[in-house]
Amino acid sequence: MERQTQALNVRPQFLRGVGIFFVCGLLVVAFVYFDPHLNLPRPPRLFCPILAQLEPLSKAPVQPTDSLELVTLSGAGGTPYTVRIYGDGRVERDTVISFPSNYHVGCPLHEADKHLQIPAAQANALISKARDGGFCRLCRVYQSTHAITDGDFNQLTLTFYGKTNTVANSSRHPPPLFTELLNAFSTLPSLPDYATTHHQTRERMLECNAYFKSQMEILQRRSKQH
Repeated sequence: MERQTQALNVRPQFLRGVGIFFVCGLLVVAFVYFDPHLNLPRPPRLFCPILAQLEPLSKAPVQPTDSLELVTLSGAGGTPYTVRIYGDGRVERDTVISFPSNYHVGCPLHEADKHLQIPAAQANALISKARDGGFCRLCRVYQSTHAITDGDFNQLTLTFYGKTNTVANSSRHPPPLFTELLNAFSTLPSLPDYATTHHQTRERMLECNAYFKSQMEILQRRSKQH
């Protein structure tokens, strides 16, 4: 009789445990499924260097190897663009964006269009603006509080005296300094038509297809290694 009583007590406990496990499972599945659709608010800033606010800004002169780089990608299907301005006026640009593992997105410029030269004073003034404006004190990421799929992505990287600071923005209202530096790049000569037109020539299409194929091969090799 005592054993029967114990068995009867165990069964409700077992069923209760199974029920709790089942409900928890449903909650996990619901969270995973619905979370992307809830569009919950996100923090507008990430990785803000608090200690940098206390450090004095550098007043060191701009060196020829110092640089300010822009990486930009339009959410509306625009041309990927990377451009770097050096302190001596050299400009390196390309219509690709680099990712880790030596993978690139876009279609490269012709070699003759990848290099420009602007007055050193103009380049010096741009890098000095970033330095004196406190670029190193900006947060590393500025983003919209809700996910958007058609917004632009811009990233600036300042390399000054061997130190590198990168700030990425996908929000509609970045810090004023970020906007000023971003606008300065618009004064550079425009990209050649063959790189920006939506009506590519046959030769350009073959170039881009071959480059895309080479990048896919890189991804395939990486995936086999892992």
